[in-house]
Amino acid sequence: MDDYRGALASTSAGTVIALDVTAGAKETAFPRGYNAWRRSIVFLVREPPEGGRANAEILRYLSEFFSLPQSRIRILSGASSHRKKVLIGGMGPERVLALLSCRDAPG
Repeated sequence: MDDYRGALASTSAGTVIALDVTAGAKETAFPRGYNAWRRSIVFLVREPPEGGRANAEILRYLSEFFSLPQSRIRILSGASSHRKKVLIGGMGPERVLALLSCRDAPG
């Protein structure tokens, strides 16, 4: 199990997660490990990084993953980069960490 704490930051609006995204992957998978050097969580996205398709899939997937309306998930930075900061609105870092830990993907 990875310790994702280093990828999380608490704000008054919720928790910001640092993501290291690979678009155009074989499957969408999150969390897919922790990049200790970048202090980010690996996120594989099936959609290609064209026309905002990968970003839309990220928002949809995180909405389902955290059981929140999609309106509470926002990409704060990195919309055109593989390194993103995403806000999970209204959810504290301990709850985010608990959900990440119980759904930790193998290998």
